[in-house]
Amino acid sequence: MFLPRNQILRIIAMLTVLLSAVIVLGLNPTDIQSLLTAHVKYLTSDELEGRKMGTEGNREAAEYIANYFRDINVQPLGETFFQEFPVITEIRLGENNAVSFEISSPMTGSGSKNQVSKKTNWTIGDQFTPLGFSSNASVSGNVIFGGYGITVDTEDQKYDDYASVDATGKIAVILRGSPEDDNPHSKFIPFETLRYKATNAREHGASDAVGVADRQFELDRLAFLDGGPAQ
Repeated sequence: MFLPRNQILRIIAMLTVLLSAVIVLGLNPTDIQSLLTAHVKYLTSDELEGRKMGTEGNREAAEYIANYFRDINVQPLGETFFQEFPVITEIRLGENNAVSFEISSPMTGSGSKNQVSKKTNWTIGDQFTPLGFSSNASVSGNVIFGGYGITVDTEDQKYDDYASVDATGKIAVILRGSPEDDNPHSKFIPFETLRYKATNAREHGASDAVGVADRQFELDRLAFLDGGPAQ
């Protein structure tokens, strides 16, 4: 089973606290191993359904750890082991989400300066979906192609898709992925997220950003509003 890096870090943090507690209890190595194994099996079990924030499984995992602390007489810093705070756990589509664009090209014929335009409308859920971190707004304007939308300026790597593009006040169309999609060790991996690309487009003056999936991305990898399967 593959666990995302942030989940692995959370589990390590929990185990560090639990390990500190069992060491204080003076248990021998065999007992410590058995106890930690039991904790890990429960906290990673299907019963807790991944412990996603705001879910019942997350609450049960927190109660489990708090109850264990109480059992070994660990005292909270305040009145309780818990600190509550609001989080956004779900984003739903509102009404009137739409994308349309117009392509203008010269009319056929010798010396013609007239333009012919073609307007296209995209279907939500099939050809596009808003990102979960998008603002509620309407935008319109000229479009520029921003490549992969990546800018890297380090000692060992120089790369900038905006080097020859003026994105100021325009809508940046950027590709998913990176120039090294087939390389699992690519240095571009930290720059492949849509959130980074949208932020980078804004820093280059773009009014908005549209992520486009090329042929190697399946349609079901469109970024879901809840930050789910697509990344």
